[in-house]
Amino acid sequence: MHGNRMAVSTEWRRLALVLALHVCVSAPVMAAEPKPTPSTLTSFFELFADSNLIYDKAGRERYFHGTNVVYKEPPYHPSLSGFDSQFSFVAEDMSLMQSMGYSSIRLSVPWAAVEPSRGIYNTTYLSLMRSLVDQAGSYGISSLIDFHQDAWAAPFCGNGVASWAASPPADPALGFPMPLAKPVPVDPRTGAPTRETCDQINGNDWSMFYLTYATSEAIGAVYDDVDGLRKAFAAYWGVVAKTFADSPHVIGYELMNEPFAGQVYKNPGLLVPGVADREKLQPLYDQVASAIREFDTSHLILFQGVVWEVVLPVGEKHGFTDVPGGAARWANKSVLAWHNSVLSGATPDDTYYAWKQSEMARLRCGGWVTETGDAQLDLLDKWQLSWMQWDYKWFANRTYDVPGLFKLDPDDPYKPCVQRTSMEACLNRDAVPTWSRTHAKAVAGKTQAFRYDSSTKVATLRFVPDASIAEPTVLFVSHAWVYTGGFDVDVQPVGALTWSNTEDEDHVLFQLARLDAGGVNVTITVSPRK
Repeated sequence: MHGNRMAVSTEWRRLALVLALHVCVSAPVMAAEPKPTPSTLTSFFELFADSNLIYDKAGRERYFHGTNVVYKEPPYHPSLSGFDSQFSFVAEDMSLMQSMGYSSIRLSVPWAAVEPSRGIYNTTYLSLMRSLVDQAGSYGISSLIDFHQDAWAAPFCGNGVASWAASPPADPALGFPMPLAKPVPVDPRTGAPTRETCDQINGNDWSMFYLTYATSEAIGAVYDDVDGLRKAFAAYWGVVAKTFADSPHVIGYELMNEPFAGQVYKNPGLLVPGVADREKLQPLYDQVASAIREFDTSHLILFQGVVWEVVLPVGEKHGFTDVPGGAARWANKSVLAWHNSVLSGATPDDTYYAWKQSEMARLRCGGWVTETGDAQLDLLDKWQLSWMQWDYKWFANRTYDVPGLFKLDPDDPYKPCVQRTSMEACLNRDAVPTWSRTHAKAVAGKTQAFRYDSSTKVATLRFVPDASIAEPTVLFVSHAWVYTGGFDVDVQPVGALTWSNTEDEDHVLFQLARLDAGGVNVTITVSPRK
């Protein structure tokens, strides 16, 4: 879901019912060689999930801040040839992210791009995306590979699913977008409505396109394996996993963005929270997980439920009964993903997160908020969750993409920044420090609480160190956007930890100074130098 992420994902509101850059320096943001990422963050990178958290091979809690890189139209990847405020993901973009402390991106590698014709896989595209992942990795940015769909496929004014796997209903009278409006013509070259046609349907409220008969029917066909489509979807994921299985820069795979319930006209019971998760998504996810695990047993699998558990937590209690592939083997490689409450007036995000925490505990897996706005950042710290900003920049500008960290044309908010090839001119310097938050990237022990005060720039981590973990606790502190005059560190009890800056100066490493400090509460406070 994509829209105004300040508080509520507004484009789902009807369906549920029927950066921050403020700097004290004037130097331009230039393309830069990658800063060295502390080896302690890369050498132990294999991730595991347990007790609602994510851990690395050294046994430390790991936390990721990042953003979405989702390009929803052909060629299904950002421009790689030079900086552009709307289209690119190049060295300048990666350098900016690294300076902000972003250590992850959610990278769309959609079915439509990987298998444009049935059984024919685009290996050139996959190689390009693998190269992009490797380049981002050199900046300390790890990728979550995402099957991103909104409104399913191009024939329904959406994106993500290959058009050959999204056939229209047999009865032309039920064609898209019935019952919202009469069936619309399609472009014979693409088999889909033009963008101009889509923009005129239902006020271009694309979230309602899920409730058209044609979209619902096409989704149900994949869920129910009509014409082998569920098997084909799993095979697509197998090809993707084979491409990225040996990458040291991949977090894992998110199986589907914001899944819809399926063919709700033939089975309206699927609209009841939890039913579609249990009856439709779980069998699909099991088959997809099997295809992924044939090639990759190391990376995480992230999975989402249907988005509308917004009034009562019945969906969380009675939805999924297991993680993809089964908890007996895969609980420690499984992560429940979600986005913020689609109706925060009825179910505030704090309550919604609590329900998700209960579901994680029941399924014995980790959790990750893979799309968020800035209004939830303090809450994400409270619940000790990794997160990804929606989104980094406009890219294809479909289904409520937002300009992210970049300016638009001041005379026309429907156009990109005028000097679009200049990072210096187009970076929104009233948007980045909000996102460039001090945070723990690795905790060698058990976090009790973490808080970052964006007004005072004071960060406080309270945790119980584990003396059996040899690797350090690592905090990110941004010199470029937050602590431009330096920072101070206080550790209580005094002498419990030693600390040092890394070569890039944006990471602080903390080691136990006394073995007797293990197992007791230790508090680290980082504040601007006075």
